[in-house]
Amino acid sequence: MSKIAIAEFARHNEVVWSYLRLILKQENQVDVFVNQFVYNQLYDFHKHKAITWIIKNELQSVEDFVQMHRSRFLNADRILITSIPPKDLKIFSDEVLASKSSLLIHDLHYYFSEFDSIDEGKNVLKVLKSQILQERRYIESSFKNIDQILVASRALYDYAQEKGWDRVDGYLDLLVSEYTKQKTPKKTIRIVIPGSVSVDRKNYQHIFQALLNLNQQALQKKVKITFLGELENRQTQRKIKQFATQLNSQIEIEWFPSFVPQKNFDKIMKKAHFLILPIALKKSAGSIHEQYGSSTISGSISDMVKFGKPALIPSFYPLPDVLEEVVTRYYDENDLASTLKDWIHYLSFMDKPIDSFKAFKPKVKADEFFETLQLMESCV
Repeated sequence: MSKIAIAEFARHNEVVWSYLRLILKQENQVDVFVNQFVYNQLYDFHKHKAITWIIKNELQSVEDFVQMHRSRFLNADRILITSIPPKDLKIFSDEVLASKSSLLIHDLHYYFSEFDSIDEGKNVLKVLKSQILQERRYIESSFKNIDQILVASRALYDYAQEKGWDRVDGYLDLLVSEYTKQKTPKKTIRIVIPGSVSVDRKNYQHIFQALLNLNQQALQKKVKITFLGELENRQTQRKIKQFATQLNSQIEIEWFPSFVPQKNFDKIMKKAHFLILPIALKKSAGSIHEQYGSSTISGSISDMVKFGKPALIPSFYPLPDVLEEVVTRYYDENDLASTLKDWIHYLSFMDKPIDSFKAFKPKVKADEFFETLQLMESCV
C-alpha cells in the first residue's frame, strides 16, 4: 500500500471531503494537514481510524507549519495539496518536498496568466503591483520544482491545453456522490440555492424575477426557498429581505446572516427536493476575470453531485454528459420561470434519473483518481 497525505492551506474543505472519499476506498492510512476551520467542517471524518489529523494553528504561517512537520510530509509517497495561496508557493523551494507533491490549481488565469482577462472595474495597476511584488515571483520558480500540477475538472484541463498552459499535467475530478435518494414532496416543496450568497459569483436576478412570476399564480403546494450560505454583505441581505416582502404566503424565503456550519448545511441539503444553481458567467480573482466552468469551477456543482439532487442551472456551464440527464438548463428569467412552474406544479423534477449520480460514487471514481496521482503500481 502507498501512503498519501492531503494538505489544504485555504478553506476548500469540500475538495478535501471529495478526495478523502476516494482515497479511503483503497488506502488504510492517510495524513490530513488542515487548519482548524477545515477540520471543523470535515466533521464526518473526525473519528475515522485511517486518518491522522495534523492541524495548523491559525496564527502559524504555512512555511513554518510545513517546516515543523517536514519529516511527516516526506514520509508520504504522494502529497496532494488541494489549494495554497501564491505567496506560500515558496515552500516548494524545498526540492525534495516538491518532487513528491501534486498541486491542485483552482483559478487558472490567476496562477498562469495574470495579464489575461483583466477586470477593468478594479484598480488594475495597484492590484498587479501587489501581486508581482508579493506573489508572482514564487509561481514560476515553484512550478519548475513541483512534480505534478492538476486541475479539478476535465473542462479546466481542456481549457488549459487550449491556452497552451502545458504545465497542467492532468485533472482530479472533485465530483463525488454520497446520496442518491429522491424525496416526494408532501405539503412543501423545498428548493435550495447552495453556497455563499454572493452577488459577484451568482446571478440572483433571474431567480427573483422567476419567483415574482410564480407569485402571481395559484400553487398546489407551499414553496420554501433556502439561500444556503453566509450572506456576503449587508447590501445582499437588504436585497433578499426586500424581495421576500413582495411574495405571498405560499412562497417562503429562508436565509442565514452568518456562516452555516457544514453539519447544518448537510441537513438542509438532504431535505431539498431540487436545487437552483444561479452561477454567474464570470467571477473576479484579484485583477482577473475567471469564467466559471472553463477557467474556474463552481462549488455548487459539487454540492449537486454530493447530495444527488436534480438542479436548474444556467445554459453556459459545461457539465459531464452523464449530468445532463439530471439538470435542466435555463437561458433567462422567463425560461427559468417556465421550468420552475413545471417542476412545482407537476413535480417534473421527480422524473430526473438520479441514478445517474451513481457514476460519481467513490468506488467508481477511485481508480481514476489513483491513476492520475501516478500511484497505481504501488496501490495494486
